Amino acid sequence: MPQRFRTRDGEKVTVGDRVWSQNHWPWTISGVERRHGVDWVLMTHDEVGEDTLDMAVMDFTTYVYKSHPSRGCAEAGCRHRPWGASR
Repeated sequence: MPQRFRTRDGEKVTVGDRVWSQNHWPWTISGVERRHGVDWVLMTHDEVGEDTLDMAVMDFTTYVYKSHPSRGCAEAGCRHRPWGASR
């Protein structure tokens, strides 16, 4: 069974799932890697060039959401919409 991680909004996600970071960027979970005794969640972002984000699993529930985080959109200058949504 693949590893599952709980997001800040209480959802369980795993490799292949799409998530949102606290700063309103969309990411896809691409893998899990063990480093120095800690699991790291590996994520990729390709909407505006290629980018990666590696986050220790203990920080995942603080900074990652399954659904687009509605609080702070204006402050973050957020222009993103959930996948498949139109403006």
